[in-house]
Amino acid sequence: MKKTQILKGILGICLVFMVSLLTACAMLGFASVSTSDSREGGGSSAAASDRIAAGTYTFYPRLRASRGGVDVNAYLDRVEVKGNNMTFYLTNEAISGGGNPAGEWQHSWRINGDQFIVKDLDRPSRTWVRTNHGSDEATGGMFLTYEGVTGRRLSLTSLADNPNMVFDEIIIGEPDPALDIPALRNGTYTFYPRIQAIRSGAEVDAYIDRITVRGEFVNIYLTNVPVGRGGAPAGEWRNSWRINGNRFYLQDLDRPQRTWIRINHGDDDVTGGMFLTYQGVNASRFSLTSREDNPNMIFEEIVLSNPD
Repeated sequence: MKKTQILKGILGICLVFMVSLLTACAMLGFASVSTSDSREGGGSSAAASDRIAAGTYTFYPRLRASRGGVDVNAYLDRVEVKGNNMTFYLTNEAISGGGNPAGEWQHSWRINGDQFIVKDLDRPSRTWVRTNHGSDEATGGMFLTYEGVTGRRLSLTSLADNPNMVFDEIIIGEPDPALDIPALRNGTYTFYPRIQAIRSGAEVDAYIDRITVRGEFVNIYLTNVPVGRGGAPAGEWRNSWRINGNRFYLQDLDRPQRTWIRINHGDDDVTGGMFLTYQGVNASRFSLTSREDNPNMIFEEIVLSNPD
C-alpha cells in the first residue's frame, strides 16, 4: 500500500511536470508567432526607412557618364526627390551652365521610357523606367523623372546609345542642408589695388575695378589697366556679347557646387572697360571664370565684405 502511494505520487509529479512542459512549449510557440508578426511589422518599417528623404542631392564634382569605358560629355548635376518621384538633372558641362548631355538622353522625348533605366546596384533585379522628362533651366540641360525609386546606390543607363551610356554609381546620401545665407548689401564695392586675372598661373591685363549690388543683381566692372582709365580687358571677356553667358560664370568658393552665369553685359564709361551682370548671387567669396579662353582666364578670389 505504501509502495502504491509512492508510485502515485511519482506519477502525479510527472504529470505536473508534463503539463508545465506543454504549457511552456505553447507559450514559446505563441511567442514565436508574436516574434514572427513583429518581424513582419519590422519589414514594413524597413521598407519605410528605404524611402529617400525629400530634398535636393547635389553632386560636386558632377558625376560623369561613360560609354564603352570612355568618358563622355554627360554629367549629373543633382537629384531631386519629391513625394514618390526622383528626378535626375543632366547637362553637358562639368561645371556651371551648359546644354543637353551627349548621347540619346537629349532625344529621350521621342524614345520609349524603358530605354532609360535606373537600377538598384544592391538589388540588381530592381529597375525603374523613365516616367517624365523635360528641360532644366538651372543648367541648360534636361531632366528625367522616375517613380517609386527606393535604392540609395543606383546606376542610370541609356540603352538607346550603342554602346550603352551609363552613370555607373550614383550614391544618394543626405539631402543638401538648407542654406541660411544673408543677401549681399546694396552698394558699390571698390577694389584697390584692382584684382587681376590669371591664365595658366600668369597674370594678364584683366582687372576688376569695382562691383555694384542692386537688389538681386550684381554688376562686375572689368578693365585692362591696374589704375585709371583704360579699355576692355584682355581675353574673351570683351567679346562676351557674342558668346553664351554660361561661358562666364561665378562660383561660390565656400560652396563650390553653386554657380551663376552671366545674364547681361555692356560698356563701362568710368574705366573705358565693360561690365558683366549676374542675378541672385548671395555668396561673399567667389571666383569669376572665362571658360571661353583656352586655358581658362580666372579671377581666383573676390571677397565682398562691406560696400564703400
